[in-house]
Amino acid sequence: MVYKISIESECKSKAKLLRGKKKTEKFLLGDNYEIKFKFKNVGTGDFPGGKAIILIQYTSGQSHFFRFDIQEVKTSKELIIDEESTGKKIVRSALGAGYALFFGFITSNDGELVNLIKYGQDLSEVGSLGTNASFGAIFIEKRNDVYSYYSLLVSAGSLFVLVIFSLIQLILQLVR
Repeated sequence: MVYKISIESECKSKAKLLRGKKKTEKFLLGDNYEIKFKFKNVGTGDFPGGKAIILIQYTSGQSHFFRFDIQEVKTSKELIIDEESTGKKIVRSALGAGYALFFGFITSNDGELVNLIKYGQDLSEVGSLGTNASFGAIFIEKRNDVYSYYSLLVSAGSLFVLVIFSLIQLILQLVR
């Protein structure tokens, strides 16, 4: 029997801008983010449990590595892992700018094959651990890029206000 497990990751940024005064949803280089993994049995039989290996690979070549024990998952049921074995939330630091890709591999306790499914596609057909079979990704930005973006918005707003004032001044001169 081949088990089919859908795997997803949810990440929440813990980054702050402006010296810790403003929270942001963006993932920033060097700042922490919280991770939650969802395993759902999309196969026809109950998954007896097993081990999961998750690798987060950054474009810088650095990576985070996780190993979890997965409990039994009944058909069409979901298992959420959001804590490490120590009982603490899964929190990691963003190690490189660019995309961080999530790869996974699961083995079952009974030795049967486990196929990972994402968006209805069998990831084992695409590749295996460490290849193109990523099941999730986050984009990590440099803090300077975020500040440059906000500066651009402020500059565009200032230019818009100048254009409005110039139009008002032109209209007032034409009226006189």
